[in-house]
Amino acid sequence: MWLALSGLTLAADVVVLRSDSVAAYDVPTLEVVESLQGAGRTVRVIDIRGERDLADAAVVELSREAPSAIVAFGAKAAYAAHEGVPEVPLVYAMVRQPERYGISGGLITGVSQEVEPAELMAQLHLFTPDVHRIGMILSTENSGAHVSTAMEAAEAASFQLKVLRVHGERDVRGAYLNMRDDIDAVWLVPDSEVITPENFRFLREEALRHQKPIIASSEVLVQAGALMCVAPDYAQVGRQAADLALRISEGESPVDLPVESPASVRVVLNRASMERLGLDVDPMLLDFVDEVVDDDGGR
Repeated sequence: MWLALSGLTLAADVVVLRSDSVAAYDVPTLEVVESLQGAGRTVRVIDIRGERDLADAAVVELSREAPSAIVAFGAKAAYAAHEGVPEVPLVYAMVRQPERYGISGGLITGVSQEVEPAELMAQLHLFTPDVHRIGMILSTENSGAHVSTAMEAAEAASFQLKVLRVHGERDVRGAYLNMRDDIDAVWLVPDSEVITPENFRFLREEALRHQKPIIASSEVLVQAGALMCVAPDYAQVGRQAADLALRISEGESPVDLPVESPASVRVVLNRASMERLGLDVDPMLLDFVDEVVDDDGGR
């Protein structure tokens, strides 16, 4: 759908840089292109396909082209733009924990990937009214603002929260077994040490076996077998990113454009996990779900 780099460079007011050729980027990319073209701006899309060589080539083109702004979808694209052409204003989106990649500075703004945890807690009350105790496993290095906000949201929603810290991914299984009898559900907040493919498969099977729903922070994990998440509405994320890029192209400084939270969210539910957990969900509640996944996560 989107062109990768070629020998022909077409100058554009705004360049959209995509980390990879994944469907998740299609909707927000289309929103950016249509919004900016509707405002009379020229737009070019570069897909680096997750490849370092293409990222390096993109940086060369962007340095030569000097667009008014770069809209980057995904961490690889945002990192490449920030490191390779730091003089060009950057609008990032669909990047979790940008601070991990050093994506910050006076010429950077964007749309956060983080949804307010209170939104998820409200949905959890609706779909799992018998859940009162939530377990959270975190690596010792994971102590950002998103973690404290998540803890505060759980307590504000009257959940009892049990948090165990681990030193590495090998400690996750033991931590879960240690807390298993004291919790009703597992909440997986973003944590690269905890949420590895192997750990997720273990947690999914063990939690479901003991009738404990897994609450996730991304649609990918719901598709893999977690019960539910509240995720950004990616069409809206695209519109927000386009608006920021347009304002920059009109002369506003990124310094005066703080990173925005997603303006709207989507509730995603895994029906197979819901059935395996034995949850009796009122069919009327499903009307409030934006997407119902029927995949069983490959079990």
